[in-house]
Amino acid sequence: MTLNPADRPYFSLSVDGLEHDFQILSFTGHEAINKPFCFTL
Repeated sequence: MTLNPADRPYFSLSVDGLEHDFQILSFTGHEAINKPFCFTL
């Protein structure tokens, strides 16, 4: 089944070795120049 582009999730997560992709429902994060970044999915 092909999804209409308007019905596709805005963000998704693919992990090598896992059979399924995940739809991201929410996330928070912080980033800055020359600093490590952190995002919670």
